[in-house]
Amino acid sequence: MLTESQIKDLKSSLETNRRRMESFREHRRKMRDQLLGRQYGGKTDGPRVPLNYLKLATQVYVNRLSGGEPRCRISSPMREYRPTAYDLTLAVNNLAKRTQLRDTMRRLVLDAMIGFGVMKTGVNATGS
Repeated sequence: MLTESQIKDLKSSLETNRRRMESFREHRRKMRDQLLGRQYGGKTDGPRVPLNYLKLATQVYVNRLSGGEPRCRISSPMREYRPTAYDLTLAVNNLAKRTQLRDTMRRLVLDAMIGFGVMKTGVNATGS
């Protein structure tokens, strides 16, 4: 159980970190507004451009960098393990599709282009 002073310190730390990140949030908002164009959210201010080149370039780079459905190929130099490696390949590719890894990778690439992209990964036992 946290003491009253620990809770106060935690709140203070959270507020300090929130203030430090504000400039990054503001930069991200500006980039998002420029990327989405002047009609985003009902706003009509901002420069009138016939074609949003930033959005076009972003779409091209996201498609090139994140590609299609992520796939892996697992193999083994030992002949007796090759069927197991093939089964593992199918299982991992299926898991990537079920967890929508493609969409996550596309969001990661876009975040990295307009600011800072981070993706959390890990190992998790399923079925238990």
